[in-house]
Amino acid sequence: MDSDRAIIEDDIGKCQVCSVEVKGQDKGVSCDFCQKWFHAKCVEITPELYKCMKKFDGSRLGTALHWYCKNCNIVVCKILPSISEIKLKQDKIETEVENLKKEVEQIKIVLAENKKSYADAVKAGGEMAEIQGRQGCYVESDRKIQIQLFEVIEKEKKKNNLVIMGLPEMDNDGDIKNTIGEILNYVTEEENCEFEFMERIGKKGERARPTRIKINNIASKIKILKNANRLKRNNQMDKIYITPDLTRKQQEEEKKLRDKLKSYKLQGLENVRIQKGQIVKEVDGQREILYSIGN
Repeated sequence: MDSDRAIIEDDIGKCQVCSVEVKGQDKGVSCDFCQKWFHAKCVEITPELYKCMKKFDGSRLGTALHWYCKNCNIVVCKILPSISEIKLKQDKIETEVENLKKEVEQIKIVLAENKKSYADAVKAGGEMAEIQGRQGCYVESDRKIQIQLFEVIEKEKKKNNLVIMGLPEMDNDGDIKNTIGEILNYVTEEENCEFEFMERIGKKGERARPTRIKINNIASKIKILKNANRLKRNNQMDKIYITPDLTRKQQEEEKKLRDKLKSYKLQGLENVRIQKGQIVKEVDGQREILYSIGN
């Protein structure tokens, strides 16, 4: 509680309980959430507690004592755990982004070194066949690095994107945005999930094309993906699916995993599923990795 709220210097306004003016000489407190004022006695704050609130008014670092009115206290108790969870996820995502940037810089360094090595090899001369052989190696290495760099850039571009499958074709962009908004609000249980409609993917035909959207913050994207299964419980939305916006390489890897999982199930294996780029089997709490991308 800030010091200018614990001690009233001027007339503030009406007490939210008794509707009587809170005057400068009164003992009054303001809610740290809604900023509205109350007489201390109207909210059952004893003189002893009021003295304590004045003492721990935040004027010195680490001494803030916060107070919330009855209505706001209910709201604060609900949102504080969610804020902490979102902050942890946001920190994790920021760490991953920083690691991604470092990988990009490392790839650039390797690319530059390869180009320099190739230039040195040509300058040094030697047998034409040997030079041509080296040239082929460097060109192939350069090509692989460029592919890796392109993949990193594509992931960065798509990190906030989602793809909605099964959304009916509409002629008006406004109708599309309204429908998407209703879907996201239902999934997140929020009144206004902020997003940008980007495009329909592919050429228009008989089947509804996938719809690409951009979510304005990573925390909302995570929440949408986590709760996307709620759509199955809605008769009007049960044919709609929400997936991450994957790069071509990621799509190929996903297909490999799905095909491999199908193969395992045809062999009679049970309790197998896809988890973070791997196919795992769990029996009696024991987890066994059956297949990983890159194997």
